[in-house]
Amino acid sequence: MLIVFFTQEKTVCDLIAGRLTEKGHFAYVFTNMQKLLRSVGRQGPQKVDLLALDFRMGAQKDPGWTLLASDSKIPAVYYNDPYSRPGSFAAHWSRKIAGSGEFSGRNLMPLFRDLESVMLEEDVLPCVSLVCPQKKIACREERALGDFSIESFREKHSVQPSKFRLLSYFYQNRGAVLDAKRLCLFMWNEYSLQKKATLFSYICYLRKLFRRESRYCLRIISDGKNGYIFRISSPKFRIEREETASDYMRSDSKNSFDFSSTLLDD
Repeated sequence: MLIVFFTQEKTVCDLIAGRLTEKGHFAYVFTNMQKLLRSVGRQGPQKVDLLALDFRMGAQKDPGWTLLASDSKIPAVYYNDPYSRPGSFAAHWSRKIAGSGEFSGRNLMPLFRDLESVMLEEDVLPCVSLVCPQKKIACREERALGDFSIESFREKHSVQPSKFRLLSYFYQNRGAVLDAKRLCLFMWNEYSLQKKATLFSYICYLRKLFRRESRYCLRIISDGKNGYIFRISSPKFRIEREETASDYMRSDSKNSFDFSSTLLDD
């Protein structure tokens, strides 16, 4: 089935959408009303099985909201409805759909149950606003790291103290571009050609250690003339290819819904 999220919390809905895809559904996330309306209008609302709305969006006085909520005739529920309770989401959504008098909640129960099971997962539910006090959700790469410890890495590879000081600084600022001057000032409170050469030797040392590590993938990437970026991930971590409309069309040509062009710019 095809479910579309319209939300202010893209990160957590991306996670939910990914889990639903693993269960055999097609799920897409929008944060922009106009892009959502263009996609629905271009393909026809009858192709969407369910519109999962952020409860906070209901307060928006936007002409597009009226179209989505009534004119488009798409079954819609608040996925983070504060009046529902964990463990009874599916039944609550079904009652809401049936209460509208236009749709049968029973037909959507398989999707409701899958959506509920995903939302009840321990790394998802605490991050959904309104249902629970919201927490910041880690990105997929950070979740893939699991129990990585910089101290454990130090012990495992017997990292020299001065080099570990540099590694710790990289780790604290992972993903950020750190130039040679900033790194030298941090390490020695001095920036000179000699210190810059020493910095480069330290980086070479760390890169050699990284090649010995089998459980995690650690990298110091050169960025531009004097910049470095530290990245870490699990070797098993991969960004899965996003489903495109062609995948959905091949599975069911009668119910295809073309989101491929929208995914590129949302």
